[in-house]
Amino acid sequence: MSGPTVSAVLLCGGSGTRMGAKCPKQFLELSGKPLLLYAFEALTGHPEIGEIIVVYRPENRRETEAILNGSTAPHPPLVWQEGGETRQKSVFNGLSRCRYPVILLHETARPLVTRETVAAVLRHPAEAVTPGADIPFTVLEKNAADEICAVLRRDRLFNVQLPQKFRTDRLLAAHRRAAENGETFTDDSSLYFAAGYACSVMPGDPQNVKVTHPDDLFLAEKILEQRRGKESPSCS
Repeated sequence: MSGPTVSAVLLCGGSGTRMGAKCPKQFLELSGKPLLLYAFEALTGHPEIGEIIVVYRPENRRETEAILNGSTAPHPPLVWQEGGETRQKSVFNGLSRCRYPVILLHETARPLVTRETVAAVLRHPAEAVTPGADIPFTVLEKNAADEICAVLRRDRLFNVQLPQKFRTDRLLAAHRRAAENGETFTDDSSLYFAAGYACSVMPGDPQNVKVTHPDDLFLAEKILEQRRGKESPSCS
C-alpha cells in the first residue's frame, strides 16, 4: 500500500469583520461546534493526506490549538504556520511548508464540506481541480457608470468552492509569479490558471456554503438541521 501523497492546508486566519462578530469567524459556533472544527474534521480519515498545515493568526494560536486538540477524530500530524497579511500570502506561507507533491487547500469559512466531497476531490484524475457550483440566475456585467455593459453566459460560469487540489510545485511557482508581478487573486484556481496551468472543474455541492455574513450562518444552521433529519421540505 502506498503512503500519503497529499499535504492539506487549512486556512483559519479569518477576522470575521464582515460577520460583525466579536470573535474571529473560525471560532463562531454552528450548532454548538466551532466552524474551525467542522472544516478540520472533514480533512481527517483520508489516508492520502499525510499532514495538515494549520495556517493561523498569531494572536489566535492558543485558542486554535485548544479547539483542534479537543477533536476526537484521528488525524495526521499537524504543522503550525503563521498566516500573512492577505489570504494570498497566507496560502503561500502554508504552501511553503508542504512536504508532499499534492496540496489540498481548504478554509474554515466552508464548514459544511463533507468527507465525501474531500474524497472526490482527492481522487479526481486531474492534477488540479476545483469544485464549482452552477449559477442559477442571470449574471450581468456593469461598467464604471453603473450601467449594464455585457450579458454573461451563465452556462459557462460557476461559483468557486473549496477544497481545491493542485500540484504543489506548480502552485508554488504560480504564487511566486504572482508576487513578482504584483498580482492579487482571491482564489487559487484563478491564480493557477493565470500562471498558464490547466485546472479542471468538477461538480460542487450546493450545501458547501461559505460563511461570510450573518445570513450565511443562519443558512448553514438550516442545512445542518436538514442533514440531521430535523427538518425536511414539504409540500402543501
